Amino acid sequence: HFRITNEGRDSIALPQYFKNNGYYVIGGGKTYQPGKPPDYDGLKSWSEPPLPLTKNLTRCHHVHPRSKRILDVCPEMLARRDFMDERTADHSENAIRRAVASSQPFFVVAGFYRPHLRWHVPQSYYDLYNNNKISVAQNSRFKPHGMPDIAWTSEGCHTLTTLEYGTHQIEMNQPLSLNIAAELRKGYYACVSFIDHLVGRLLTVVNSF
Repeated sequence: HFRITNEGRDSIALPQYFKNNGYYVIGGGKTYQPGKPPDYDGLKSWSEPPLPLTKNLTRCHHVHPRSKRILDVCPEMLARRDFMDERTADHSENAIRRAVASSQPFFVVAGFYRPHLRWHVPQSYYDLYNNNKISVAQNSRFKPHGMPDIAWTSEGCHTLTTLEYGTHQIEMNQPLSLNIAAELRKGYYACVSFIDHLVGRLLTVVNSF
């Protein structure tokens, strides 16, 4: 991480910049990669200890019955607080209200985890989408025209698992079936809608002052 290199040890991170300039800085969720830097950069970046990312609240609780792999497309009907991003939104909302009540300028960071894999969000956000109405690329074997080479990569994602279609290897030049592609897009879209709702909650709080 950037704090252990000679070039980065004295770098000024974004929240640190605000803190150094008189702001009260509060963070929660995936503000940094967990453990990199240690303790989410501690009091270098924050005016108070940030809400840490709780990894078990980002994981699906179901595995595929044959492959035994954890599902990547994972709608679940759990209590709201059982999703990490809901806790991040609650924490950020409280932080905004506390900060507004003070006389100090503030900077609040809401580190939402989704739409990072796995696509584990409440069932209601999956219900917004119907696979039959999700468009998918008809020819995904080749790199799209104009896409930079660095973007044509699986980034370490070697398999994806859905309840209906099982576990499939991900290879850049081997397209998935249209049904599987639609199911994966549905998971991604559900996550985006979930986060859109949470961001809207925070904007509503901001606009209330």
